[in-house]
Amino acid sequence: MDHQSQVNQQEKPQDPDQNEENLTEKEIEDMIIDELEDDEHDDNFNPLKTYQEIYDPEELHAAQEATDHQSLPIVNNDLTKHDPDVLVVGAGPVGLWTAVQIKLLLPDLNILIVDKHQTYVRSHLLRITKSSLKEIPSDKLLDAFRKFAQKLTGKIRTNDLERALWTEAEKLGIKKEIMEFKEISKVKELFPNVKIILGCDGSHSAIRKQVFDNKLSVKETIEHVAFVKYDAAGKADIIRPMESYAGLKLINHLVYEATGRQVEGQSPVTLQIKIDADTYKKMEDCKFKTPYHLHKDKSKLEPKLLETITVWLNMRAKFNHEKRIQGTEKITTVNLDVYRADIVGKFLTAENVAVFLCGDSAFGVPFFRALNNGMLCGSALAGFIKAYYTKMNDGIKKYNKYFDKLAKFEISRAKKIAWAHQVAENAIRLQAKVPWQFITLNKYKKELQQPLQNS
Repeated sequence: MDHQSQVNQQEKPQDPDQNEENLTEKEIEDMIIDELEDDEHDDNFNPLKTYQEIYDPEELHAAQEATDHQSLPIVNNDLTKHDPDVLVVGAGPVGLWTAVQIKLLLPDLNILIVDKHQTYVRSHLLRITKSSLKEIPSDKLLDAFRKFAQKLTGKIRTNDLERALWTEAEKLGIKKEIMEFKEISKVKELFPNVKIILGCDGSHSAIRKQVFDNKLSVKETIEHVAFVKYDAAGKADIIRPMESYAGLKLINHLVYEATGRQVEGQSPVTLQIKIDADTYKKMEDCKFKTPYHLHKDKSKLEPKLLETITVWLNMRAKFNHEKRIQGTEKITTVNLDVYRADIVGKFLTAENVAVFLCGDSAFGVPFFRALNNGMLCGSALAGFIKAYYTKMNDGIKKYNKYFDKLAKFEISRAKKIAWAHQVAENAIRLQAKVPWQFITLNKYKKELQQPLQNS
């Protein structure tokens, strides 16, 4: 059966964007807010603090230290044996997520996923929100997939998510190979019949560079964060709210704590500290692969940040009776960026192929939204591809329009969260200057400022 017949014989697809023309910008924003409603009612979801939960305390360095590598399934070593209709570049969660839905909606399409990496190495925790499933097309062909996707929500390790999605892809006959994307012309030489190419190849997307001239309409750093990670003996808890609030008045930064479960008598603790651009610049070599060690690299720490770390660790020792495992303290810095491609869909007439960007190749925001946005875009894109498979230029327009509205909303949302953090930090500093206060730790100030011991 050819693809045109397949589309005609399946139930008539609904236009995923059919009512959009009559919606105002305010109505569209309200619609997206409604889609996030489930998350706002999640007891574990705090939009003012999610920036501090980018990495789970137990998995802060897992992207570099993961030992649970899994080889990607390779079907053939000879790429010429494949004749894909759809080529997905990037075998991560978003690429797999999108490929599976396209295959379910258009089962006769041959789909090949390629990735330049031989193994999955990421095992850090992700958080998939319920609202990220709401763009899954309303098609009976996706009923079983929708139930499967529900089981993925909540916290999940990256490699577990990739395995689960690959299992579904494999059942559907989707193939996977190791290949690095170079040039679109070389791809057409290998796969002359390919009609659609999806760029799901991350924030440094080769497809965005090759096909979309790497044009970004937004690229901005909205916040900088320093992470202090260490292990504590026994069970670790966060400081009580009143003491935490009072402690913030003694320091120069906004601090949030996170603790992990106890394993073999020790618990991981992470302090997540909002820092300014100057502090980040002074410590820009303090990365996950090259962390600072609290005592050995003390001279490299910006003085006010060192003071904040000192006060907070002393508070944890005094009020929580915490015993740090000496030598486990590591410090890293991260800049939180927002960016977006100018457009995410293009038809290349000379090559007779439609090219799309999805996931981090299309846009990125912090605060645990990157993967979730990739899933939203992937589901929407799958719906557009089915609805407009024989009129791909119309599908490209629809996808670009959908992406533009989602990206604007999510980038605006991220900036508002960063702004809220700044407001909170300024408010605490202002309150610290008020002469008459009931909630302070002033009587402990000298004690809490004592240099940390390295025993």
